[in-house]
Amino acid sequence: MNAPGKNFLLVTGILYIIFGAIGFIGALGMQTMVQAAPWVFAAMQFAFGVNIGFLVGLLFVASIAYIVLGICGIVHREKPEYGKPLMIFVIILAIYELFAAFLYSDIIDFSILTLIGFALPALFIVGAYKNHDAWERDPVHKLKNTTVNCHDCLLPYRADLKNCPHCGTENPNKPPIMASIKTDQNDTE
Repeated sequence: MNAPGKNFLLVTGILYIIFGAIGFIGALGMQTMVQAAPWVFAAMQFAFGVNIGFLVGLLFVASIAYIVLGICGIVHREKPEYGKPLMIFVIILAIYELFAAFLYSDIIDFSILTLIGFALPALFIVGAYKNHDAWERDPVHKLKNTTVNCHDCLLPYRADLKNCPHCGTENPNKPPIMASIKTDQNDTE
């Protein structure tokens, strides 16, 4: 099946994995420094009024979510049926990013990384939407969700199948759109 958003999902998935790994290493480094020199982070907490432990926790969660989203985007880039779940996942992650950005806006300045942080979900959503749209427009997908009743055994089966899987009778009411679609005739799911 055609997956028009596969390049978007591949590139943004790779970038999500890279940024997630960098964030995870940074969070590990911050956690190690907090344990090694707690007085430095106590001073930072006093100066900025920020709970450093909470910030490290947010960074851990975001970096793991980035890695998981990147892997899911790469693995499912050529499967349009996964477009909607990928869109939902990246929208939840974008809301999480907005929450973290507003929470720590007094110590985190706007930079090119912040712009990338908001552009990356937008590009991922574009790729996932293109795949989801292709899935919704696919006539075979629509026929797989409809059923017809066999004239011999009266049992229902999917409309995209040529023969009834129960008794083997040919489908006399083949939808006209199926004449132009090449399907696997041995498919008896």
